[in-house]
Amino acid sequence: MARTRIMFSNETKEVFSFLAEKSLNSKKEQMLFKAIMKKIELIKKDAHYGNSIQKKLIPKEYKLRHRINSLFWVKLPCS
Repeated sequence: MARTRIMFSNETKEVFSFLAEKSLNSKKEQMLFKAIMKKIELIKKDAHYGNSIQKKLIPKEYKLRHRINSLFWVKLPCS
């Protein structure tokens, strides 16, 4: 079984850290943080979780920077 690797860009890491900190005092941020954590666990269990993005629609920058050949998106609350 192939291992699923979840990658965050540097920008995403910053936002995730900010969200984690804010979630301690804000119900909205807490809800979003918990939803992200749950989605991460679901993705770890099923690498094809979410909606597949057509390969031709994946930005070339993502393919080059992150060395990916498939991409999925998931819906989060407040989005």
